[in-house]
Amino acid sequence: MPSVCHSRHNCHMFHAALCLAFDCLLCSGEFTLEMASSPPLLTVGSVTFAEDGSYVTVFLPSSKMDPFGTGVTLTVPAVPLTTCVVKALKAICQNCSAPKPLFALEDGMPFDCNSFITTIHCCLQVCGIPPKGYSGHSFQHGTTTWAAANGFDSTMIQGLSHWRSNCFQCYVDMSAAECAATSASALYANTDQPLDLSWPAWCNF
Repeated sequence: MPSVCHSRHNCHMFHAALCLAFDCLLCSGEFTLEMASSPPLLTVGSVTFAEDGSYVTVFLPSSKMDPFGTGVTLTVPAVPLTTCVVKALKAICQNCSAPKPLFALEDGMPFDCNSFITTIHCCLQVCGIPPKGYSGHSFQHGTTTWAAANGFDSTMIQGLSHWRSNCFQCYVDMSAAECAATSASALYANTDQPLDLSWPAWCNF
């Protein structure tokens, strides 16, 4: 990330957003601004850290996957990796007031979809991966495929995500700790195996 983003502040912001998008199967439109004048979808107050540091919850007030418009709470586990969402969010939330946008770039620049996708493309290029085809939906589709490849069925994956098209199948009664454990098992049980970003699920849009 430092080779792509020269601002330390912005580097922390993009890193946290990338980690959150992967763990929560998010589309970029669910946490980036549509326009510079748009109100932030997520604020620092949307984030709650578990007292023991084992997970973090993020309240998403609106989403295309939330037809009832009631909002959904995302739960993310702490993992011993550089992609740990808990650690990444702590870095950007520290000493910030609750109403402040969760993601905000330096010098008042908006954390919009274009900035996010451009940064993804730059990161991919640095890694030697052709960025063509990677979009704001790549994390949602790619992470779903990754979880399925690790042996999780559609019901479990739906429980990990915030999809409510079949509400009765969601893990609505799961505690935050249980959600965190499931997420850790699905996405991080096979960290010795490299994440294959060439899968069509990541980039065929």
